Amino acid sequence: MLACSHAARKDLTPALAAEAPEAAAQEAAAPGAPPLTAPEMIEHILSRTTFGARPEDRLRAQSVGIAAFVEEQLHPERLDDALLEQKLQRFDLLREGPDALVQKLVEQRQMRKRAAMVEDAPPPPDGGEPQEPMRNGSLKRDAISQLAQAKLMRAVFSRRQLKEVMTDFWFNHFNVFAGKQEEAALLPDYEQNVIRALALGSFPELLEATAHSPAMLIYLDNWRSAVPRPGAKQNRGINENYARELLELHTLGVDGGYTQEDVVEVARCFTGWTVAEPRTNPHFVFRPAVHDFGSKVVLGRLIPPGRGEEDAKQVLHVLAAHPATARFIAQKLARRFVSDEPPDALVDRVAVTYLRTAGDIGMSRSTGTSRQPGSTWPSVLTARSSSCWQASRDACSLGRKIMPTPYSPGGGSSTPCAAISAR
Repeated sequence: MLACSHAARKDLTPALAAEAPEAAAQEAAAPGAPPLTAPEMIEHILSRTTFGARPEDRLRAQSVGIAAFVEEQLHPERLDDALLEQKLQRFDLLREGPDALVQKLVEQRQMRKRAAMVEDAPPPPDGGEPQEPMRNGSLKRDAISQLAQAKLMRAVFSRRQLKEVMTDFWFNHFNVFAGKQEEAALLPDYEQNVIRALALGSFPELLEATAHSPAMLIYLDNWRSAVPRPGAKQNRGINENYARELLELHTLGVDGGYTQEDVVEVARCFTGWTVAEPRTNPHFVFRPAVHDFGSKVVLGRLIPPGRGEEDAKQVLHVLAAHPATARFIAQKLARRFVSDEPPDALVDRVAVTYLRTAGDIGMSRSTGTSRQPGSTWPSVLTARSSSCWQASRDACSLGRKIMPTPYSPGGGSSTPCAAISAR
C-alpha cells in the first residue's frame, strides 16, 4: 500500500524544470559569491547526489543536463542496477529473513553458553579426556560485517546514487544499535525493507514504518513498555526511551518545544506497541492488555480515551506535520547536502516546502517548475559548500569502525574506502 501511494505521488508531480538547479544555486549562494560555471555546477551536483563522481556520471550530466540527471536519480526504479545486484549475491546473510537470522543467533548464543560450561567443568573423575568445547564463528559479527560491506559496495557500484546517499542519511537519522540483544539479526531487514524502501518517499510513511519496526521497538525498549496493572505478575511500567528519542531525534529536535510531560504522554500513547515472538519470528503487534487507555495531552492536543493503537498513530501524524519537525528535517538535509552552517533562509524555504508537500522527501518533484527554486531540493543540492566529499568520508568511517570482515585475509575490507573516492 505504501509503495502504491508513493508511486502514484511520483506520477502526479511534475518533472524538475531545466532552469531550476542554476536558479537555485544563484539564490542559495552566499552574497557576493561568483556564479558557478557549468563544469563547477556539474561537479557540485555530483558531489551532493553521489558517493563520488565517475567519468560516466560527468558525461551523463553534461549530456542530459543537471536537471534531467537529478530527475533520473529521483526515479531510481528506472535505473538498471543488475551489475550491483550480481555483486551483492555474495552476502548470503543479507538474503535471509529476520526470523531465520534471529533463530540462528539465539541458537549460537545457547551453544556458546554450553561451551563455556564445558570449559569450566572439572576433569572427569575416571581420568578420561575432557569433552572438546564447541567453537563457532560469530553470526552477529558476520551479519554486521556483511551489511557494512554491502553498503560500501552499493556506494561504489550502484547507479542509484542519490537513493544510496539518502538511505545512509535516514539510516543514521533512525539509528539502532547492532550490539543489543538480537538487533544484529534484525538490521538487514530494517535497512532494506524499512529505510531503503522509503528513502525517497514520504517522511510520515518512513516515520511510521520505523515506529512499527521490531528493530526500533527492541532497541529503545518500547516493546517492554506497559501500563502498570494492580495485581499483575509483571509490572514493567512505562518506558520513555522511544518517546524521548522520537521527539528529540526523529521529529521535533531538542529545541522543538516539547516538555518532559510530553515525553511521558507520548510514552503512554505507545504502550502496547510491542514485538511478538522476538526470538523466533519477530514482528510488530499491538497488545491492548498493556495499553494505557486513559486520555492524554501531547503538545497541547487531546488524545481521546479508549482508542488503543490509534493513540500512537495520532501522535505520529501530529509530529510529522509539526512545523518544528519540518525545520528540523530541513536543517539536517541542508547540513548534509550544503554545509555545516546552512543559511537560515535556505532552511526556512525547505521547511515550507516540507509542510506544503506533507513531508515528500523527493520535494523537488512537487515544486520543480515553480518560481521559488530556492525552496526545494535543487537549492539543497546546488548551494555552495566545502563538504563535497562528506558522503565518502562517512562511508570510509563506517568501514573503519566495523569488525574484521570474514571475506578477506587479515580482516581488511574487500571494498576499500579508496574505491569510493575513485568511483
